[in-house]
Parts: sequence; structure tokens; C-alpha cells
Amino acid sequence: MTSKKRPTAVTIIGRFILIGGIAGGILTLVWGVGILVSPELRQIMAARFYPETLPWAAVGTAVFVAGGRSILRGRNWGRIVYLVYAPVTILAGVLLYGSTFRQVVAVMLYVVFLVFLTRPAANEFFRGSA
Repeated sequence: MTSKKRPTAVTIIGRFILIGGIAGGILTLVWGVGILVSPELRQIMAARFYPETLPWAAVGTAVFVAGGRSILRGRNWGRIVYLVYAPVTILAGVLLYGSTFRQVVAVMLYVVFLVFLTRPAANEFFRGSA
């Protein structure tokens, strides 16, 4: 853990990513269990989503939880993982489901997070941590 003071923006972003990852994990778990036990839900999900994306949702959850947690701890690798992986998930969403309001909001949030995670104060906070 770094002894440098964490910028407020980094705290907010790290918590947002962490909480979003946890919420995504809960939704992925509900989605997975629902598909297994409910034929009706399986049909609804098959019509609206691609069921084969479920394992990728689980991976994404783990990446976002680990990234958010490491950002809060001042680990530069978490910042890098988030800044690389988030646009991949946004692009995958656009390719699978088209450009929706959710993807537009995700792009706007990503740009804001990118700006604040690469500001001089954030760079100083992450400097020297692996």
C-alpha cells in the first residue's frame, strides 16, 4: 500500500469500479442460476442476450473487482488493467448489442475516468507501485 495521499477522484473512481464489479458479479450469478433453473428465463435471455457471453461476464466481474480494489490500494497495474479492459468491454457490447444508451454512458464515464486516472496527482499517487 502506498503512503501517498490518494486523490479524491481516484477514491471515487476506484470505489465506483469496485462496486460496479460486485454488482456485475451478483447479476452474473443471478443470470447464470436463472438460466439453469428456469426454462422461461432461458428463452427470454436467449432472445435478448447471447448466453455464451456468461463466462466472459464472470471474467469481466473479476477484472473490475480486482481493478477497483487495486486502484484504491495505489497499484498501478490495476489502473492499467482498467484503462485497457474497459474499452474492450464497451466495444464488445457495441458489437454484440449495437450502440445503446448504456454503451454511450459507458464511453462517457470511461473518458472521465481516463482523464482523472491520468492527471498529475493520480500519476504521482500510482508512481512507484507495481
